[in-house]
Amino acid sequence: MGANNGQDHVAAAAAAADVTAELKITMLKSGQVTVTGPIENKILAYGLMEMAKDIILEHNKAQARLVQPAVMLPPGATRS
Repeated sequence: MGANNGQDHVAAAAAAADVTAELKITMLKSGQVTVTGPIENKILAYGLMEMAKDIILEHNKAQARLVQPAVMLPPGATRS
């Protein structure tokens, strides 16, 4: 557990109080995918998935902009 565990717990509790909908997608070791949440509300469920997709895309764009450290390679080696 991190040094800020108490603060993290308080922040998590505050965030949980603001939750109005949650869509959870889980992949089991067998490869089976389960979805729990408001799946009977098609508009809400699809909307949450689209928002999650946008968040993932933005996260990956931000990661690509990070400066990558230089790596020394032995002579004749190439970086893949």
